[in-house]
Amino acid sequence: MRSRLIRQLCVASIAVLTLAISPSAPRPAALKLQPVASTGAWTQYHHDDAHTGTDTSVPTFTGVTTGWTSAAMDGEVFAEPLIFNGVVYAATLQNTVYAFRQSDGVLQCSKNVGAPQTSGWGCGNISPTGILGTPVIDTAANRIYVVAEITGTTPTYHLFGLDLANSGNVVFDTPITPTGFDWRIQQERAALSLHGGFVYVPFGGRLGDCGSYNGWVVGVPTSGTGAPNVYKTADLGSGLWGPGGLAIDDATGNVFGATGNGVAGGCATMGQNDSVVRLSPTLALQDFFAPQDWQANWCQPDQDLGSAEPVLISS
Repeated sequence: MRSRLIRQLCVASIAVLTLAISPSAPRPAALKLQPVASTGAWTQYHHDDAHTGTDTSVPTFTGVTTGWTSAAMDGEVFAEPLIFNGVVYAATLQNTVYAFRQSDGVLQCSKNVGAPQTSGWGCGNISPTGILGTPVIDTAANRIYVVAEITGTTPTYHLFGLDLANSGNVVFDTPITPTGFDWRIQQERAALSLHGGFVYVPFGGRLGDCGSYNGWVVGVPTSGTGAPNVYKTADLGSGLWGPGGLAIDDATGNVFGATGNGVAGGCATMGQNDSVVRLSPTLALQDFFAPQDWQANWCQPDQDLGSAEPVLISS
């Protein structure tokens, strides 16, 4: 991982922008409060499973102005805010999820899922480390999923599901503890993804590349039953840390992610470092791509192909 910090937002409030619609485009209808992204919702990082960042239902616009600014929240916001059913959701490093009315920014409710971890890491530069990665909303279940680093006698990451119809009450809580996983050297920075009854949670290292970390993806079943599926990179390092997380092919359910540099000799051989990996829905490695110059120009100088995330395009 490169010695830099990429933030989505770095202040403890959010601003919503009002679009200036082009005269040639029809004026948008009032927001339809339906659980689908095409009607104005934004339920995951960059809108859809392919991470196109495009909502084709929005008319052409020529500029933006500030529509409203939220009240101050209890911590910094690194995760991309999400929108569903006329509500804007934002999560903080203090492990609090806020719900603001989309039309005017009035706070509807907030939910704290637990005290964030503030120490004990092998390295890093973010403290506290609460909800860092962008959540994902399950529109069918009316639930938002967040990953939070929770303090306690045995600190670890938890995947929480909050009931959006009931003041954000926690209805799902699963610790993420795959065999060989060490929370002290792994960080959950990347956005979550949801597909086929699984929430996919990517992990990379912390700033400074300390310890024998790997790139991980953990697929947690939303049913709450059964063991999670796990992918772990072959070489040390190779973190899946980029903020955008994973792209998913809706036709096959295959999962695509980009990895960073190897560590502890991880640049000597190709072990899925500085690569784009293709995983099955159960996270079995199917294939991967690496630039021809991956070793000299990517891995050794710590350029991190994984600082950018895959985007799927139609053929």
